[in-house]
Amino acid sequence: MEKLRVCIVVIACVVVSAAAQSASNVTATYHYYNPQKISWDLNAASAYCATWDANRPLAWRRRYGWTAFCGPVGPQDQAACGRCLRVTNSGTGTQATVRIWINAAMEA
Repeated sequence: MEKLRVCIVVIACVVVSAAAQSASNVTATYHYYNPQKISWDLNAASAYCATWDANRPLAWRRRYGWTAFCGPVGPQDQAACGRCLRVTNSGTGTQATVRIWINAAMEA
């Protein structure tokens, strides 16, 4: 189930924050960070957001699956770190909440 959360390629309606910003027909991809095997350590994952979030409590870091995000709406760069997205797998309808650790624009 956890692998499903982070291993989905989704075309989704993305909800980014309490302001309920959304976008349709957004494609999200994944990189399997395998957080369980690295003890949910953002530094070990070389996460862009580690600078700001690596010292957050373990319970906070492991509550949701990890994802990268660079979308047409919502916060970007450091402002996106630690935010949550609600994503939907267009093939199965399965929904998951994931936390942004790595901003895809910063990986390129």
